[in-house]
Amino acid sequence: MATYTVYNTESSKTIGANDVMFVYGWAFSCTIQNGGSMSILSSGRAVGSGTWNTINNGGVMIVGSKGIANSTEINNGGMMIVSGNNALATMTNVKNLGSMVVSDYGSASAARVGAGGKMFVSSRGSAYDCSVYGGGSMTVLSNGCVSKCYVTNAGSMTVSSGGRVSSAIVSGNGRLDLASGSAFHASIGSGGFLYISSGGWTLDTTVSNDGRVIILKSGSDLGTEVYSGGKLYVSSEAEANVDTVFSGGTMVVSKGGSAIATTVSSGGSMVLYGDADDLTVKKGSVIIKNGATVTSLTNKGGDISLEKGAVVMDYKGDPIKMPDCDIGDNNYLYDKKAKDPVNSNVIYYGGTKKIAANTTAIVLDTGISVNGYSNYIGFGDETDFVKISLDHAAKVSFNLKGTGAMKFTVWSFTISSDKNEKTTYSMKSLQATTAKYDKVTKTYKATTKGLLLDKGDYYISMQSTNAKKGGNSYYNVTLNPPSNLDGTYFFDNAKSNNNDDWDDMKTKGASGKVVNLGQISANTSLLLNDWVGFGDAVDYREFTVKSDAKVRFSLQSTGAAKFAIYKLVSKTDRKGVTTYSLKQILSKSFKPKEDFVETKLLQLDAGENYYFSVQSTDAKKGGEANYYIYLYDYEPIPYGKYADALAGPEETGGSSADDALSDAMNAFAAADFLQDAPLAAAGFLSLDSVQEKMFADSSGGILAGL
Repeated sequence: MATYTVYNTESSKTIGANDVMFVYGWAFSCTIQNGGSMSILSSGRAVGSGTWNTINNGGVMIVGSKGIANSTEINNGGMMIVSGNNALATMTNVKNLGSMVVSDYGSASAARVGAGGKMFVSSRGSAYDCSVYGGGSMTVLSNGCVSKCYVTNAGSMTVSSGGRVSSAIVSGNGRLDLASGSAFHASIGSGGFLYISSGGWTLDTTVSNDGRVIILKSGSDLGTEVYSGGKLYVSSEAEANVDTVFSGGTMVVSKGGSAIATTVSSGGSMVLYGDADDLTVKKGSVIIKNGATVTSLTNKGGDISLEKGAVVMDYKGDPIKMPDCDIGDNNYLYDKKAKDPVNSNVIYYGGTKKIAANTTAIVLDTGISVNGYSNYIGFGDETDFVKISLDHAAKVSFNLKGTGAMKFTVWSFTISSDKNEKTTYSMKSLQATTAKYDKVTKTYKATTKGLLLDKGDYYISMQSTNAKKGGNSYYNVTLNPPSNLDGTYFFDNAKSNNNDDWDDMKTKGASGKVVNLGQISANTSLLLNDWVGFGDAVDYREFTVKSDAKVRFSLQSTGAAKFAIYKLVSKTDRKGVTTYSLKQILSKSFKPKEDFVETKLLQLDAGENYYFSVQSTDAKKGGEANYYIYLYDYEPIPYGKYADALAGPEETGGSSADDALSDAMNAFAAADFLQDAPLAAAGFLSLDSVQEKMFADSSGGILAGL
């Protein structure tokens, strides 16, 4: 055994069995083997100059505080230890059963770990710009840190609890394992793999070009971006957060796994067997499999399809390929070929199957009357859906009571077909309420706010919010009685008076479904007493006047409303298609319970068809109004529209009857309406032959005998 101390320089020295060298100066191209050791101490240097330093056959190099080793090769059982403040090893090759350990503020730069080589970065050690390839391995232990590392060609890196790696690039069948460790800004591509095990997590990972990211049980990620050729797998009991799947990328969530705030962009695809919350599809493709649940889904032009047994809640956006609803105990969505919802437990309002306005009893489709709707939800049957059919408008409020935590939602359901007659289905959440625990009754209770619903079909759902944890609830749903201050209110007038909407005005005009009030005259008083409000917001009436007249209307209402009078205008396009519109000639608003409001005088012509409307101006907020329309003034106009032309000299300002006659003839010739004027009472005594001929020609001969 020999001991060497180098203060100046030493070159090409072989340190053999049990030999020891301490380097404070410079050692060049030395070989350490057969149990020999070299310690590079403060400011010492071991440099491979021409020939690399070599460590093999049980040799050991220790790089201590402020020591530096450069261009070193470790193989055949050799070992390098880099430990101590500012200890540094650069350009180190580790292979063939060689090993390297970096710890305690030591660092390594540009290390290459090849076949059979092993590198460990442990407590407070660090490594930068390293490569692991060809079967080599690197392990990052607690408080170890590695940045900008390449893992390729079957190389592997394992990051244990407390270890960190940043900017790792994994490709060519390389593998990065996060065993309770963490990775930042990793890039996985070209056949590389990233495994995130229990306790492991990643931030801002990108995966592409046949790369794979696999999140295993109890692992998680945040902000992964999946590009063309990349794949992200979320295993059972694993969690993916705020991930984005771009064109050509794929994400698969296994049963029991979950994806939160995922975005599937144009060209990206997702297959969901597990659960998703806050899923957004922007022209991407998503398949929701049997047993999967999506708590919140927004579709912006995506291609989404549901399989039997899938559940989607709180849906908004464009239509999706949704099968029909099994609205019962199993509550799932099924049967893509179905054209109409099928359910044996259906709540109705209207007809023989109804929720009566004066009771909370609900009559089911089976005909069995129960005090509300009662059932069970929990693990294995998380959500129940029930259909409600309203035959006219209502403001509906529900009371919910159960033994466990639950959420109550009201949905609309839409069936639509595209130009190829392909049927799609969509559901939209209209109102959601979570039951709160009542310490007094030891139950979960909720009363929903009044929800305005027009006539049609709707669904309510009851969801056990802790079913995944084994929770359940026996629940009961009833109507909040109309007798309560904020209880259910039925707009019964919307049912009995909803036949005057003139909804075909634009296509059929006067031949459409408009109610004709008839002719009004000086003998008319009350024109109409009717109702408008939510479910029947506007009424139309057609009417005529007996003679040309100036008229004034008087109005009164129990609610905010607007009165208007129109003429019907038609337009025919090049294809011969005629459409109609209304031209307003008068309008007047009136306030609730206001004293009679009068309109201004309006001149109306006999032979013309007119239309008036009464509109509830706050119907969308649940407003309603009983209104009264009176004819207040009716002043016939002598000779109607020709009164001025036929007036005497004093009225017209003319100098003689002949001037008045001349004016009248000009008016008749221009208007071509002579058949409407009562000229027999004009008072003209004589006509010369020229005037007679002119009058006869212009009037079609009606006055020839005067």
